[in-house]
Amino acid sequence: MVKPAAADLLVERPAAPVRVAGTVEDIVPASLGPREEDVFGQAVAPVGAPSIRNDTDLAAQAAAALAASALFASMEIPAPNTAAAQRRHATVQFVDPAVSRVKFDREVAAFRRYEEVYRARGTVLINATFPKVTIMQCVPQLRPPAVLFGAVIDYTNFDAEPPSVSIFDPFTGRPLRMKEVFWPLPRRARAAAVDAPSSDHTPKPSSPSGQSDAVPQQIELAFVLQAWGPDDIPFMCVPGVREYHEHPGHSGDSWFRHRTAGAGRLDAILNIFHTYGTAPIVEYGVNVAFHPLPDGTTQVQAKVSGFACKELPL
Repeated sequence: MVKPAAADLLVERPAAPVRVAGTVEDIVPASLGPREEDVFGQAVAPVGAPSIRNDTDLAAQAAAALAASALFASMEIPAPNTAAAQRRHATVQFVDPAVSRVKFDREVAAFRRYEEVYRARGTVLINATFPKVTIMQCVPQLRPPAVLFGAVIDYTNFDAEPPSVSIFDPFTGRPLRMKEVFWPLPRRARAAAVDAPSSDHTPKPSSPSGQSDAVPQQIELAFVLQAWGPDDIPFMCVPGVREYHEHPGHSGDSWFRHRTAGAGRLDAILNIFHTYGTAPIVEYGVNVAFHPLPDGTTQVQAKVSGFACKELPL
């Protein structure tokens, strides 16, 4: 593994989704993902298990959330590309569209005031047409620059409901599965180094370098983008995002606890993309292999396996 000297940490793309032990993600399917539809609104193509939400009947939605665990065991999943699947994944605008449009326009206007700053930080606006904002998240400090993913922030029914966030391939418009997300926005879940006490609780002697022996620092990684399995559609696991609040494991963390605190605002979501996506990256992480050939020459193979990071944020 080649690691630049400027980097303190090399984070490789996970081979499979990493679930933090002891959290609900280990025992409950992760929200069953966002509604699988073409991010440009051209078609509906359900993939994987459906959501249990029902926008047309808030009472039924509340009842479904209370009985989520039972529904997981009993619900029938409609076949992909059927009328039943399309109805299940449909989003209905039940808030007065004029209200949601005013709030949507306010978010877009705030973005456009600082659009050059966002672009310099790697966030490129592709389209902003009510109710969706489509962006591409890049890493401009790399040479050559990298594209992490595209994202659609859907403000349907905002702000009676939080926005939905979906990750897609910006070149094809196809939603990405978890195994296709090269950089799932890693963060430090815990990082601490503690002195290992001796059996008689006396201070440990210093090492020859003059420093006391300590347990090596353990860095536990978590990911902002989560999914139950590698073939599932990832969702953004942060308060203020619709898929987070629809997750049965987050039923005690209502959107209305965060609604007036700035969660779900466009700048808040884009700052998360920058903080955990673009900002920590300093170089490509490259695996290099040397293969001697019969003619005496050597074949060199190089593969980008991740990114070298100065420091991951909490």
